[in-house]
Amino acid sequence: MTEKIEIFGYNITTDPNFMDKENYMTDELSREMEALHEIALKGKQSGIKKFHRLIAKHPKNPQLKNYLSVLYNSMGNIEKAREVNNWIVKEHPNYLFAKLNVAHEHYINEEFEKIPEILGKGIELKTLYPERDTFHIAEVVSILQIAVFYYGGIGDFDQAEIRLNMLEELAPDYPSYYEEAAHELMMHRMEGEEKRFEEEYKNRITPVITPQKKTTLITSPSFKHTIIKDLYAFGLDIDKAILTTIVELPREEVVADLEKVLEDSIKRFSYFTEQEWEEENTQFVLHSVFLLTELEAYDSLDAILKTLQQSEEYMEWFYEDSLTELMWEPLLKMGKNQLDKLFDFMLLPGVYTSSKIQILEAIKQLVFHFPQMHDEAVELYNKSLQFYNTADLKNNVIDSDVIGFIVSGLLDIKETSLIPLIAELYEKGRVSLGICGSLEDVKHSFIEEYRLHEKEELMPMIERYEETLATWHGYNDDPIEMPLSYYQDGIDSLLGEESIGTSYKREEKKVGRNEPCPCGSGKKYKKCCLNKNS
Repeated sequence: MTEKIEIFGYNITTDPNFMDKENYMTDELSREMEALHEIALKGKQSGIKKFHRLIAKHPKNPQLKNYLSVLYNSMGNIEKAREVNNWIVKEHPNYLFAKLNVAHEHYINEEFEKIPEILGKGIELKTLYPERDTFHIAEVVSILQIAVFYYGGIGDFDQAEIRLNMLEELAPDYPSYYEEAAHELMMHRMEGEEKRFEEEYKNRITPVITPQKKTTLITSPSFKHTIIKDLYAFGLDIDKAILTTIVELPREEVVADLEKVLEDSIKRFSYFTEQEWEEENTQFVLHSVFLLTELEAYDSLDAILKTLQQSEEYMEWFYEDSLTELMWEPLLKMGKNQLDKLFDFMLLPGVYTSSKIQILEAIKQLVFHFPQMHDEAVELYNKSLQFYNTADLKNNVIDSDVIGFIVSGLLDIKETSLIPLIAELYEKGRVSLGICGSLEDVKHSFIEEYRLHEKEELMPMIERYEETLATWHGYNDDPIEMPLSYYQDGIDSLLGEESIGTSYKREEKKVGRNEPCPCGSGKKYKKCCLNKNS
């Protein structure tokens, strides 16, 4: 069935005989073309003589020569295919598919700048053939595909995406064109992200983290209440009766015991790390933080912040995913009326980046939950940015990722008053581009509906334990299963996984909620497949 569509200022037709007159196609030859196309794709040697015989009989038909080029290409004789295509371009300079073959060759050789020389500025049919008002759907999908390749190659992903969407909408009967274009665009995006990350990594400013002090102490502390020792023996699936019993102990005594636990993690760090890592033996720090928060032991904030001043090795050993997923809540509750202490922490040199980011997350959530504290939070952001703007690089305190997250927090709470200060930090190269993008991106984000992080729920201690156990992968014996459609070519090789069959399963290593989702979407696991799998 013939169909005509009027779009882009010209008509698109599906009439299979539309180009017959221009291509000098006879009725007899037209009936053979489908079979000839199959011969070209199979790449058999016997096809060469057949095409040469037909070309001699129909010298004005460019399509036969194009099929011969396809045949040589299918045989792996790229040089001969190129030779035939040059022959077509010379004898049939207006034949689109010969131009496309040349453009594809430039694309393969990454000579992207040469493609517009062949296909015109904008890679658009009407520009290439201004005298024509109608084009065949095959011409349209072919030039849209090479346009996606071209714009992806030069890194103009917005233009590439526009043409990819047009290709999907216009040509459902040409799925391979869309799939190939989508694959190439995805690969260009990945390459672009890799280059951007490498470039940013070279320019990012990261403090040298203060190393953990080696300790020789091996004797455990003496506690007023022996039940405190149970905290050393259980992970997040600890019996809730232990927690509630501890909370009901005499307040002053239990607070002192819990602060001893935190101090013990520092004093005996070398001893603990000589043991084999087991969650059951490393969660006592987090238990103590949660219990002190539940007891509203606000004076213990200093003890909690001291743990966050420790080395990256300490954070990985005792906090792991809990640092980025759970610590914002204790910091919010304990620091709500002690913002000065949180600010002082932001100024410390040699502190692990994620520790400071959790301070910022707590401040942002504070604004979400207590809007009346908006101005106080903004002042903390302001003083922090002022400090990082004037601090000497030699002082080992500037962290471009931390500054990027301050900008992110200001975007989330829609606070525009600090844009001039943000601009100064961008000009000095002190803001990581990987957090919120460039300064122009940030200014644009303030205008549009932007929200990187949402309001998190505040929970009592026991509910937080239960929510964590219910939603974190690793506390459920069932493997992750997700449709193969979540995957795209190239992702598996990056993850080191095999996606064979109808589903993907990961049964061994726990996926951190803050880690990249294994489905390859680019989102954090908690924002992507975690909820689907739950």
